[in-house]
Amino acid sequence: MLRPGGRVAFLVWGSFEQPFFDATVAVVLRLVSGAQMPTDARKMFRFASPGSLEGVLRAAGFCNIREESLTVPRIWSGSPEELWAYQQEISTLCHPLFESIPTVVRSKIDAEVSVLLSRFQSGSVLSVPVNVIVVSGQRSE
Repeated sequence: MLRPGGRVAFLVWGSFEQPFFDATVAVVLRLVSGAQMPTDARKMFRFASPGSLEGVLRAAGFCNIREESLTVPRIWSGSPEELWAYQQEISTLCHPLFESIPTVVRSKIDAEVSVLLSRFQSGSVLSVPVNVIVVSGQRSE
C-alpha cells in the first residue's frame, strides 16, 4: 500500500553480462555442456533493459520517475573460494544449475571462478563490481 503522493524505490539487477556473473555463473554455463540458466533465475534480469521498470511504474500510474544505472562494489571479506561457496549456497534460483555440475569438472570450475574473482581482491577483501539499476517514482495523487 502506498498513499497518494508516496514514493517507492526499487533496486534491480543490470544485465547478466557484468563482472560478478562473468566470474561465477557464466563459468558454469561455459564449462558444463548443455547447461542453461534456470528459467526462474533468468527472471532476476527482467528489468535490466533501461526503461523497462520505468514503463511498468508509468503504466501503474506513477509519475516523477527517475532511473539510474550504477556500478557498485560487492564487498566480501574473505577469499574468492569462500565467496563462490557462499554464492552457490544462497543463490536458490541457480541451485538447479549448480547441482548440474558434473563431479569431473567441478574442480576446474572452482579453480577458474577463483582466478576470475581474485582479480578483484585487495588483501583479504574482494570488491567485485555489480551493475544495478535504481528506479524511483511517486504515486499520483
